[in-house]
Amino acid sequence: MQRMLLQVTLRPFEVIYKRSKLLAVSCVNEDRKYGTIGIIMPAHSYSTEILISAKPDSVYKAITRDIDKWWTALSNQALQVGDKLAVRFEKTTSWVMTVSEAFPNRSLVWKVVEANHDLEDLSKKDEWKETTIKWEIAENKTGSKVTLTHRGLVPALECFEICQAGWGYFLGSLKDYLETGKGYPYRETIAE
Repeated sequence: MQRMLLQVTLRPFEVIYKRSKLLAVSCVNEDRKYGTIGIIMPAHSYSTEILISAKPDSVYKAITRDIDKWWTALSNQALQVGDKLAVRFEKTTSWVMTVSEAFPNRSLVWKVVEANHDLEDLSKKDEWKETTIKWEIAENKTGSKVTLTHRGLVPALECFEICQAGWGYFLGSLKDYLETGKGYPYRETIAE
């Protein structure tokens, strides 16, 4: 199937559509120079589901109070709307998120407000900034189905593959923590 770029011009704005999804809105000034005034992220953000043999209240507690038990020991608790969650890896990789939605035992949303993914291979260190991480918890026969959607973490980002692998690892850690009592969070190693 051939992909087409459909371009519709509305003076003084140019709206670009690709495959029926709005990608960008650009402004044309008097000198006919273009400047982007907004980028809309594609709908293909990272999303995954896992089944966990634990009740929704235990899952919710793990993603609000026990982050240090499965993601990184260098973190704090974020329990309600407005709380800030700070997570750190190594000396300089860190993210700060604000809880923007909290529905106990059902869902939780973090908005990333600061990002520094300090890996040598990444030229852009702040790709997570302004993304959102949504946790949805649904009870099932064996415990809970957990859906993680990281809106804005899309394949076009330089960090996508690293982050996809990282989420896979830490979701496995969350599952093990809830099912066995032992997760495998990042722990800073201290050189002796």
